[in-house]
Amino acid sequence: APGPAMTEPAPEPTPEPAPTPMREAPGTVRVSVVPYGSLWVDGRRVGDAPMNLELEPGAHRIGIGRGRPEVTRRVRIRSGRATTPLVVELPGN
Repeated sequence: APGPAMTEPAPEPTPEPAPTPMREAPGTVRVSVVPYGSLWVDGRRVGDAPMNLELEPGAHRIGIGRGRPEVTRRVRIRSGRATTPLVVELPGN
């Protein structure tokens, strides 16, 4: 009589990949400068005002000036929300 049938060992279950953390949606802030000026976000020049900035949630430093940041404002961005518009007056030259 034939012996018991040999069975293949069950394959190891594949571990579930760790869930990818959901990235929070960016928020926005509108920055205007009177009479005119350029904008920096966290030390990086991003363009000339007026501008709608789309930023990751959290605290950011907005620099405002002509040629270099002359004034700095801190803003807190909330996910998917528009922050109160920022209007900065620079002394005219």
